Amino acid sequence: MVLSIGACAPEKELPNTPETVAKQWQIYIDNNHFDKAKTLSTKQAIEMVDMIQSVLYTEIEEEVESNTVFKEMICTEKGNKAICTYIIIESGEEIQDSFFLQKENSQWLVDVPEEEELLKNDPIEKMSDDFEKLLNGELQ
Repeated sequence: MVLSIGACAPEKELPNTPETVAKQWQIYIDNNHFDKAKTLSTKQAIEMVDMIQSVLYTEIEEEVESNTVFKEMICTEKGNKAICTYIIIESGEEIQDSFFLQKENSQWLVDVPEEEELLKNDPIEKMSDDFEKLLNGELQ
């Protein structure tokens, strides 16, 4: 009897905090690992990843890799939703934006909420406003 033991690498555990998911998702996008980014995406975010991939491969003849560096990121959870407001430096300029995340089956995923949902979602807007005030020294 021959027993064969494969050298299968164990599947890497997914990050599972809003901040680690958002940062890992961005690393996957930066390095054109779109299938991996989809593992950290809701259905709506998967559609956005597909769009990013199609734009990159339609308009650019060669793969472009980037390296997003987060200067600061603050994540706030509310139930099964989270927002991670961050600042990156791009071409010497500070850019502020946010990741929206949704917890599905105990896993945090990057989400792309409907625009109407964002407008109705006062706590999320308040978190973003609070972050901006904090950056401007207006909130202690």
